[in-house]
Amino acid sequence: MRRFLALLLSLMTVLAALCSCGSNDPKTETPDKDQIIEPSDKEPNAEENDVEDTGKKIDGEIIAASVFSEGLAFVEISGEEGKTYCIDKKGNVVFELNIDLSTNSDIFSVFNNGLAYVNEGFCDKTGKVTTPADVGATGFYYTATLSAGYIIAEVVTSDYSSTSKKLGVLNTEFEWTVEPSEEIYKSLADENGYLGLYNVLNTSDFTVGDIYYNVEVKKGLNLKTGEVINERSEIGAPESSLWIAGSNSFQYTGYYISDDRSDLSAATLAVDLTKNGVVCSASSFVDGRAAIVYHNADANKYYVTMIDEAGEHLFEPVETKYSFVRTDGEYILVTDESLGSGDRGEVFNSKGEKTGEIDVSLDSNYSYNFDLCDGVILVSAGRNSTAKVYYLDAECKDLF
Repeated sequence: MRRFLALLLSLMTVLAALCSCGSNDPKTETPDKDQIIEPSDKEPNAEENDVEDTGKKIDGEIIAASVFSEGLAFVEISGEEGKTYCIDKKGNVVFELNIDLSTNSDIFSVFNNGLAYVNEGFCDKTGKVTTPADVGATGFYYTATLSAGYIIAEVVTSDYSSTSKKLGVLNTEFEWTVEPSEEIYKSLADENGYLGLYNVLNTSDFTVGDIYYNVEVKKGLNLKTGEVINERSEIGAPESSLWIAGSNSFQYTGYYISDDRSDLSAATLAVDLTKNGVVCSASSFVDGRAAIVYHNADANKYYVTMIDEAGEHLFEPVETKYSFVRTDGEYILVTDESLGSGDRGEVFNSKGEKTGEIDVSLDSNYSYNFDLCDGVILVSAGRNSTAKVYYLDAECKDLF
């Protein structure tokens, strides 16, 4: 009996060894089907990630906020003045900055090509802020060039007897694509040496392809080569996103191409809005699309639709309750803000289907403003020094 037990024990030891050897052989290893992870062909982005590195959800009452862009927005929370949070569409905190958003909202921009302008410089989607000093520059000019993937930067040096001013171009990786040059600076300056560039978005600036044009000095710059353009005719027409919606006696007549946004007398008509009816409201173009509202005065009814760059309807105009319109290119927001504020609205998709209705009235003493960007509606309610901010999705439900 002892011999049998010893033999059985030896046999079990051998079998265990064989199983162990087999488990180390990749050819014989067969993982459980549920454990197999297929490679993803999706690019990770801030909107899809849960931002596990902070482990923090936005908490508290939002009192100041930016619109969403590229899946992110800046917000300030009541009681935490002096700190600005960058959040995603799930309310996750992506990063935070020690900047007061409510008193510095004019120095914050939306994300464009992965960067947003803040008061110190440009920050990326991780919260890393790159200042002019980081790249050997004196100042950044946040103009229309960021949409083309470029940043114009100034380099100023001086000694006891003279001052040198140079202008160069950086890409969004903060690499010099055009080295700083005194010649470029002098070429773009006016007769008084003034350079008509600004640290915030200037409506007198625009970019067509790789060509930046500044209306103040009536000159352009090839952002890729550094060549200065002296003739406006060499640049071409601005893209439809920069067309101006012109109105006359509360009726929008069309979209115009003009370097002077305050004077349409010498503008070129790009899209005629009078051919189909009376247009009482028209949005800017976004991604080649704009939203317009027709007013049938006889029936006192409003109809909303979306048009392309040729002015053609993308869907048959549908009836809406309100008259003030805006779009982000995918959705249309029509509200009762015709007198500057309101508290109700309707949302339509690009097929003309209504996706939701807004009614955010708290009480009659609040003044409301709406904005739509990146598929998210920003509702700002103000009363004296009190502010409330809401984010709604396209169905007009709380975003988070």
